[in-house]
Amino acid sequence: MTPSHPSRQPVQYSAPVVYSGTHPVNSHKKFWLFVALSATITAAAFIALASLFWSQFTPDEQHQLIEMVHRHMVYVVAIIVMFIGGWIVWLDAVLYTYVLPTVQVADETLMIYTVNPSHRIKIDASKDMNRLAALINEGAERYEALFAGVEDKIRQARQEVEQDKNVLAAIVGQLPEGIIICNPSGSILLFNKKAQEVLTLREKSCDNPNFEKLSGPFLGLGRNISSIIDPAQIDRAVTEISGKLNGLSDRQADVLAGHPVSFFSITGPMGNLLSIEMVPILDHRQKLAGFILIIHDLTQACTLEARRMVMQVLSGFQHGLDEIWSSVETLLAHSQSTTFHQTQVLKLIYDHTCRMKELIRISSSEPADFQTISPITLLDSSRPEFYDFDLFNRPEASPDLQEYFLTNITYTVFDTETTGLDPRTDEIISIGAVRIVNNRLLRDDVFNTLVDPKRDVGVESIKVHGIQPEMLQGQPPIEVALSYFKRFSENTVLIGHNAAFDMRMIQIKEPVTGIRFTQPVLDTMFLSAVLHPAHRYHSLEAIAERLGLCIKGRHTAVGDATATAEIFLKFVPLLARKNILTLKDAILASQKTDYARIRY
Repeated sequence: MTPSHPSRQPVQYSAPVVYSGTHPVNSHKKFWLFVALSATITAAAFIALASLFWSQFTPDEQHQLIEMVHRHMVYVVAIIVMFIGGWIVWLDAVLYTYVLPTVQVADETLMIYTVNPSHRIKIDASKDMNRLAALINEGAERYEALFAGVEDKIRQARQEVEQDKNVLAAIVGQLPEGIIICNPSGSILLFNKKAQEVLTLREKSCDNPNFEKLSGPFLGLGRNISSIIDPAQIDRAVTEISGKLNGLSDRQADVLAGHPVSFFSITGPMGNLLSIEMVPILDHRQKLAGFILIIHDLTQACTLEARRMVMQVLSGFQHGLDEIWSSVETLLAHSQSTTFHQTQVLKLIYDHTCRMKELIRISSSEPADFQTISPITLLDSSRPEFYDFDLFNRPEASPDLQEYFLTNITYTVFDTETTGLDPRTDEIISIGAVRIVNNRLLRDDVFNTLVDPKRDVGVESIKVHGIQPEMLQGQPPIEVALSYFKRFSENTVLIGHNAAFDMRMIQIKEPVTGIRFTQPVLDTMFLSAVLHPAHRYHSLEAIAERLGLCIKGRHTAVGDATATAEIFLKFVPLLARKNILTLKDAILASQKTDYARIRY
């Protein structure tokens, strides 16, 4: 529960980053700075002229002038105050009818032609500024219609270009083996559902299916495979393949490019035995450009093989029973020649034979859980969330993350819901997060958990987020929830809306949890103030309305995190227009806003 306009400042919080960069001075401050400078120069010139004029008077004239001012001091002061007050009122009117509307019109025009063609400028300013805004809105109507047509054509062309990729992803998704494709540094570019099933434990909560039980590693695009599989085993397999490739001639490499593989085994999160085959991906120079991991669930394969053997035994057993049942049926048909005791024995054998045949029939009719190939469905619009081959072209990680372009960084966008707004006394009751990889929001890579606050939840807080106290019973404590969230967000930049509040809620728990988040933090509230300094409101709702976004699940941790992620992705091209390109630029620009002085 992140307050949109925080007013409490009980404890100070400083984001764990060093701010650096440049940012233009706020237009409001710049205007009054100009006024103060102009007034100072004017006053200096006036004093200089007055001194020169005063020196021309005789002593008697100077004395008479002083006496006259003393007699009419009230009027003189009143005239000066009225003059200064009139100038301040006039300057304030100029500020709010010309200066700030000019900045607002410029910012919102840029927004129309970059991220939100449906946005229209609404200002209350001078007649000339209102006329300018109306003309821009009129042009925006035509631009939106043209933009829609161009977007349709681009969408159609993109669908044709990505059709092959979607075919590949659909086929890979239906394979009975787990498939993971990585680039040379181990970043995951593709994985299918089978890999997700055997390598992770992402279970839905029994009490509330919208939340997850915290267990198992995290598998996702952009994550490093070393977070799932022991990096030592990956390194050994890569070294083995590299050695095999280096020992081949160019001609042999062309012929045997698919053959130099490496095998190793691991234990899955559910205790199942997994056999992993690493296959290299080679570029045109026969250099390692990545690798494919093919995962076989040996435990499941052994179970299926045992089931097949049982089915074969049952089939043979049923054949023998059929013969016994047929013989007994024949004897019963001629039971007139047998004694009563023999007849009863035959009936008993017949009844038991019938029961055993029925049991075998039922056992044989149960699903055998054999692997089958399901019908493949191709996606018509957006690419699946399980792959992104553009990650092949991403630059390798460098020690100086602040020099990274904003589009090349992996982000964890998060939000918390709390019992109140005081970090010293209130507790976190929900954490939600989504990830941005390769400048794309991964809607399926979600962290969403409730937290047991070990205290009562206030009625006013419940009215905001709707989380009832009984929903929190039996949920993980804060130290468990934060440990999993830290794993979910490792090696990423954090993003939040009014993130200082959320980070303070987490930071104040460090003595209890021993968990510290040291990665850089960006705040969309700060960035909104950077991009739209003429606007007074920078809440999630206000920003989303300006950008033409619809917030779903407001005041839920995942809902607010998703909205924040969508806002940030809209901000990236706008920041680029202001020459804010890197993480370093964005952090420094944020520091220059008024919001940067807020402390919790």
